[in-house]
Amino acid sequence: MSLKTSIYRSTGSFSGERVSKVTPLYTAAADKIRYLKEELDTADAIVIGAGAGLSASAGMSYSGERFEKTFADFHQKYGITDMYSGGFYPFDTLEEYWAWWSRHILVNRYEAGVGANTPVIIKYPFWQMTARNPKAVYACINKGESMCPQEIRKQSICIDDDIAQVLCKIKEL
Repeated sequence: MSLKTSIYRSTGSFSGERVSKVTPLYTAAADKIRYLKEELDTADAIVIGAGAGLSASAGMSYSGERFEKTFADFHQKYGITDMYSGGFYPFDTLEEYWAWWSRHILVNRYEAGVGANTPVIIKYPFWQMTARNPKAVYACINKGESMCPQEIRKQSICIDDDIAQVLCKIKEL
């Protein structure tokens, strides 16, 4: 499971204004978790990137009976066989595209969790937002895939651990 957040200390604008605060480069997991809690407690806003990883790891199926019940019309018209691959279907119109995604979001209520499978639609925009905003902090909690680009390392908190355990530790602090 994973969580990607960008934490803004301002109104969220992406100005080039310099900030004197520099994010410490913590190495110990406990230090990173304490620092993340501090940032969460003091942030003006928190933006969470969401993907299919967390819901799938929690046992939510994107195919089979659940898909057939909810997306039978898309299966019949386009031959789509599961919710994941349907997200990449080249619909002919924006109406069809948004009909798919509106239903997908309604059914799945996107949860937090972004792995390496969807970097272009979730990770990269968060990295870009962080790079443009010197007040932003990018946090990545992801067992086995916690990373950030070198360009935003000083603005990042990367924790290589299970999100459920990290959230429990934050709650205990």
